[in-house]
Amino acid sequence: MNFKKDFFKNVSRISIIGGSGSGKSTLANILSKKLDIPAVHLDAINYKDNWVEIDKTERDKIIEEKANDDKWIIDGNYNIPHIIRQTNVY
Repeated sequence: MNFKKDFFKNVSRISIIGGSGSGKSTLANILSKKLDIPAVHLDAINYKDNWVEIDKTERDKIIEEKANDDKWIIDGNYNIPHIIRQTNVY
């Protein structure tokens, strides 16, 4: 991959959405390493062991806390655009 880090020099928040199995987490991990921005995987927040879902209120609270961080790359497909939109995604 021909990666131009300068293209992302003023970027601190990225939201990656897409279908199941489309490579969202893979892309988030690649960008995280290249840009030194932490990746936040919504599946890791939404599920406990054995894919048991956590309470949606608790999930949204955790996501909101993460979304208020200065830098992040969030990947996932949950009904949380209201949380992400409030945080000035680039």
